[in-house]
Amino acid sequence: MSSPSRKKATATSSSLEEEEDYYTAIERYFVGLRGSPLFIAPRDWQLIHSWLQKQIPLEVVKEGLDLAFEKRKSTRPVRGLSYCRQTVESAYRRHCEALTGSHREEEGEEVAVAAQRHLLELVSQLEKAGHAHETSHPMLYEATVGLVQRLVSLGTEQTKSIRFKDIEAELQQMDDELLSIGARSMNEEQRRRCQDEAGAALQSYQSRMPEDVYSSALQSAYRKRVRAHLGLPALSLFYI
Repeated sequence: MSSPSRKKATATSSSLEEEEDYYTAIERYFVGLRGSPLFIAPRDWQLIHSWLQKQIPLEVVKEGLDLAFEKRKSTRPVRGLSYCRQTVESAYRRHCEALTGSHREEEGEEVAVAAQRHLLELVSQLEKAGHAHETSHPMLYEATVGLVQRLVSLGTEQTKSIRFKDIEAELQQMDDELLSIGARSMNEEQRRRCQDEAGAALQSYQSRMPEDVYSSALQSAYRKRVRAHLGLPALSLFYI
């Protein structure tokens, strides 16, 4: 198995992970492993929602699902997603340990260098996105200038102490600010189009998801479409 630290620090993800919503991707993957045309149970949406709130990367969830099905290969089949909770969350703990270099000091140093390279790449991507909107969306451009400065500072600070959880939390705050300002800089028609597209993508899930989970999924889908419309990078050490 390849090191999750190396994958996540460089924010590597497949086109499937980039294009699909978190909820949709997990349901499709689980149903595919189970080999059944039936959808997951309504109660399982809350579990997926909890994984999203913990920011468990999609790749790590899939690793945990694979392990759960491997364990049950010679016994009873896996019926519900809840059976996979332990293996998914165990896979996430291993992922975090690798990311922070908990097992070996030299691995932590290697990952720190990879994380710094990724932060520098985010600076480049954000600068490019900002300049693309310098004339059309001046408010968004000004926001990117400030965020670039914060990213540069964060990249310098992170070389002094390896605190990836704090770095990711700061990146998430920046990303929230970026998308909020980006959405405000769009006109009403553009925002409505993103909302309509998000609603259409999740239409089949509305009757099956708990109301709070559906609301969160809808917001996530809307943010994804705002990001795509404006060509904004995801400010994260990994993609969700």
